[in-house]
Amino acid sequence: MDEVRNSLYGRTSDGRNEWVLRDYEVLGVLLQPPYEVRAVGEYATSKEILDAFADQPLYTLRREGLLRVDLDLGPSRHVSIAELYEANPLNL
Repeated sequence: MDEVRNSLYGRTSDGRNEWVLRDYEVLGVLLQPPYEVRAVGEYATSKEILDAFADQPLYTLRREGLLRVDLDLGPSRHVSIAELYEANPLNL
């Protein structure tokens, strides 16, 4: 976690901090309101997002920290980072 923290807070003056990920496991999908995706000429509704990630746990960030998101897109409960990794153990 120290390396992650340093990569975010110890950025160079040009602001870049590139990461290379290998052999990763998806722990969930981070959603932020309004739970829609808009790109040039494309649009995804919240239902389409839920359908696309139906097999993944959904999370959002609020002042109080990380929260699990229910299927009705309402935040349900606080989730600690430790709990996130305990529920999805990495095979290191």
